[in-house]
Amino acid sequence: MRTILILLVICISFGACNNGEIERLRQENASLKAQVAELSETEQNRFNKAVDLFNTANDLRSYRLAEKTFGSFIEKFPTSSYLESAKQHKQQAKNKADNIEKVANTKAEITSLIAQRKWGAATSKANSIKALIENDEYNSILKQIKEERYKPEKTTIDKLLSEIHDWRWPTPYDERIYNKYLDLVTKGKRVEIIGYAPSYSFIDTTYKYIRLYSRPGCAKGKDMEIRYGKTNKASYFFNIDPDTIPCGTAFKVVGNFSVISESSGDPWFEAETIERI
Repeated sequence: MRTILILLVICISFGACNNGEIERLRQENASLKAQVAELSETEQNRFNKAVDLFNTANDLRSYRLAEKTFGSFIEKFPTSSYLESAKQHKQQAKNKADNIEKVANTKAEITSLIAQRKWGAATSKANSIKALIENDEYNSILKQIKEERYKPEKTTIDKLLSEIHDWRWPTPYDERIYNKYLDLVTKGKRVEIIGYAPSYSFIDTTYKYIRLYSRPGCAKGKDMEIRYGKTNKASYFFNIDPDTIPCGTAFKVVGNFSVISESSGDPWFEAETIERI
């Protein structure tokens, strides 16, 4: 290394070497310095550095680096008094890295399953990593699955009322279409609509509903009763003066739309949220 340093000084001082030769000498000098540092490093120092890497690791890359560093220590010092501890730390680093990889891959699979609307499979995948993640993160994944599964269908009052008519009396008769009507009777469906307030008969505080119209403007299009008793607006609609709400005021409503009974065909909209927009 001393010879290389002398040559490097001569080249720089007297211009005896071209730039390529100077760079080659610099690289060789740096490599030799690294080798000397490695040879002079004690067994204990190498082990301590590996432990420090493990203790400060917090992601996939750093745990893999700690695993690799302990592996190098084991190869270099096979008879070390730290050997068993190094093996244990290496395995722990590997387990941590493997778990991080598994969680990341499983989350990607869950996202794909949600897109495919495979709710049961997505939930099973979430359960498979429950022990590897914090409870808040696990609950967040379940919430994401639930929200996507029951994401409200964006539609209109006109379309909902039309569906009742078309599905109840399909022409020509089609059992598959009529079964959609039966689903509205038995289960309903979660929807999001925008409706517009009229200038009269807007709020009924006895039966807890508001009447909204389907088209922008004042009482235009078809109307529907929106039950608000199960929303946080029950007190609001009970106390507000309807005259303070201008005709044509828009409301966004999310809730369950269904049919009261198979024979009646009457619509029923139970709101979850009602937002003035």
